[in-house]
Amino acid sequence: MSLRVLLTVCVLAFVGCVLPWSLNPGAGLTFNLLDLAEWSSLHPAVHAQQPPMLTSLLLRLPWVALALLLALFSTGRGRFAAGLAVALIAAGLLPPFEFLASSGDPNYRQQALTAAVTLGAGLAAVAAPQRVRPVLIIAVSVLALLAALAGLAEALRLMRELRLPTLPGPGALLFVISMAVPAASTLVNKTGQRVTRRPARAAI
Repeated sequence: MSLRVLLTVCVLAFVGCVLPWSLNPGAGLTFNLLDLAEWSSLHPAVHAQQPPMLTSLLLRLPWVALALLLALFSTGRGRFAAGLAVALIAAGLLPPFEFLASSGDPNYRQQALTAAVTLGAGLAAVAAPQRVRPVLIIAVSVLALLAALAGLAEALRLMRELRLPTLPGPGALLFVISMAVPAASTLVNKTGQRVTRRPARAAI
């Protein structure tokens, strides 16, 4: 894919994360991705999950994936901008300042850990060799897609258990599409390169 298409994919993924992931007649219960993760963290059933708060983690991973994809798509001078974007996303995942006084809160700990992983893995991805980037792009895109679907399905189930008439929002659909595009395109490109090389070797 061209750099313009890659950037378009990242913009669509960002918009998908910001748009509503759950639609509810009550405006106060229509959440975007991070708000839905926060709402899920308040449910007692999520605290009892193994591992604890898995639903909230799954709903935060798409932001991690977006940071990693921005880093993996970057080249040349664009790596500095990608590193800055990674740092901004990591900052957005940080817990509130109350974390300093309530460091034992599992939700705050998860937010802090997610932000740290985003920053560390994102900066490492900026420096990743070009030859391994296609595999990493496929892996990150597929894992983000699966995490988004699993987290959303569980969050909606919890809402419906509370008798809340909830439907998936447009943000979830847009994010899933934006993750499917780079994964499929990169896979097709790698397959095409292998097919092209085989006849060349046979001719030699």
